[in-house]
Amino acid sequence: MSNTVYRIFCVCAPGLEPWLAQEIADLTKLRVKKIKAEGGGVSFAGDLEKLKSVLRNGRLAEGVRVRLGPAKDVTTFQGLHEHFRKLPWAAYLLPKRGLPPIRVVAHKSRLYHSDAVKERAEIFLRNYLKLEKDSKTDLELPTVHLRFDHDRLQVSVDAAGEEYYKRGYRLAIGRAPLRETIAAALLRMASFEKVNYLWDPFCGSGTIPLEASSLTCGLEPRSQRKFAFQAWPSLGQLETQMAPDESLVALSETLPAGGLRIMGSDRDEQALAAAQENSKYFAKLFGVPALKWRQGDFEEVEGDIPAGAIVVCNPPYGLRMGKKKDLGDLYRRFGAMLKRRSDLQAVVLTAFEEFEAATAIPWNHQA
Repeated sequence: MSNTVYRIFCVCAPGLEPWLAQEIADLTKLRVKKIKAEGGGVSFAGDLEKLKSVLRNGRLAEGVRVRLGPAKDVTTFQGLHEHFRKLPWAAYLLPKRGLPPIRVVAHKSRLYHSDAVKERAEIFLRNYLKLEKDSKTDLELPTVHLRFDHDRLQVSVDAAGEEYYKRGYRLAIGRAPLRETIAAALLRMASFEKVNYLWDPFCGSGTIPLEASSLTCGLEPRSQRKFAFQAWPSLGQLETQMAPDESLVALSETLPAGGLRIMGSDRDEQALAAAQENSKYFAKLFGVPALKWRQGDFEEVEGDIPAGAIVVCNPPYGLRMGKKKDLGDLYRRFGAMLKRRSDLQAVVLTAFEEFEAATAIPWNHQA
């Protein structure tokens, strides 16, 4: 088994760094102070087993990378070439297999032209990997990330793979779909394991209820996929195997008596049809019961929601709603419903700037 300690960086949506840090602490058994929150993600040091645990069971991260050493000051293309020569490429890329994807981000640095930096990186890697100028490959090679920030360059290699945020159970996607990672963050903020009923009154294609069901059933969010690290040449076949994590405990074991009941509703018929299709596939894929869905405005559904339930939702905004006046009316009605139903808790994600004023409720801002 590899005893290498990796510099791991997990990417997340801005504002979710503290929540991601806590999730990583839970998965790796590291103390939170060993996990550093940075802009757009968190970093920590861990062995291969900790990397695997985060890759397999992490729900909030948009991507997972391994840093090839610490960041360095690089201000010229010559300096870029010299820095590349010192990095441990052989651990992550094999000669003659093909040129990996290269992504460049530059912020307030002298080497600000991302296309020019990418071109130099391609030239270096073609020479290093002994590739012909026009050689191509069908292999899925780990993406190389180059990030400049105030002349500091951090080089990383992808450990997760493309579209890491996906769970593999959504066949139908509605308008402006919510990412599974954001749904997971909302559920973590909601501490929904303390209640026995969860309701999403704007469920769209069903991401929040399905993510809640996945958590409740103790399902691994990415048990159906491969990861980029499994192609690293420094690891043997046994080391890249992903055995089921026996430490993953179903939330249903810690929920109140009776377990968690989950319900999604939406007034949009097409959105609800997508949610039902996804729910059927989810149930078949994992062998769990299908969720309950109901078509209708939240005021129509409210009467069926028991006392003490938690509302977790991403209400419509912008293009999903249309006119600003309609949006304001929707949120006023939603706020009135929550005041009327003071027995309900609520966690809401919205980009509508006048949301708090429209609902006439003082909200606790989390991110």
